Amino acid sequence: MKTKREAAKPAWTNADLKNLKKMKRAALRGHSKYRTDSTRARYMLANAEYKQLNDRLYNAYQDHLQNNLKNNPNSFWRYVNSQRKETGLPSTLTDGLLEAESTVDIADLFRSQFSSVFTNELLDPQDVAAATRNVPRLTASDLQIVITDDMVKAAGMDLKCSTGCGPDGIPSLVIKRCIHSLATPLTTVFNRSLRTGVFPTCWKDSYGFPVFESS
Repeated sequence: MKTKREAAKPAWTNADLKNLKKMKRAALRGHSKYRTDSTRARYMLANAEYKQLNDRLYNAYQDHLQNNLKNNPNSFWRYVNSQRKETGLPSTLTDGLLEAESTVDIADLFRSQFSSVFTNELLDPQDVAAATRNVPRLTASDLQIVITDDMVKAAGMDLKCSTGCGPDGIPSLVIKRCIHSLATPLTTVFNRSLRTGVFPTCWKDSYGFPVFESS
């Protein structure tokens, strides 16, 4: 037994286009059966009407996609990703010598590669002094950066709920839902850190993830 699958319908189709398509097929069957000038003319007319409406709907659909690209670029990239043959991380990764398949081994291979090319060079004090002389000097007014509650609330509301926890173990969803209560104490901490030039040590910890970029 065979399973009959319906052909995928164009995204720009509508009821009128479907009816014209049925009429075109019926006219084609009639012409294939009788082969007369009248059946041929009926089929040519139905085919022309179908093609004309299909082209008009397709052009309108293209215009809609172009306009939607500016207003909603995420939908465009979802379409691009759906057309890719592979999504996500590759199943295997190699650095030329070692090959990794599991997620842990792939991440460890990245770690080994990054650490192997890292260099901690000691610069000559004269080079450091020469570089600092080329840095524009900041005035006292330039350093007076003030964080407000509204700025903290706006940043908290822009957090993505899909992201995972950082080293502090606090989900972004919790911060986003409680940002109105956390805004004032966070504002106090931020302004004090900017004013004194001292930042909490835990703020300097972060998670790094290798992101696969397909060619």
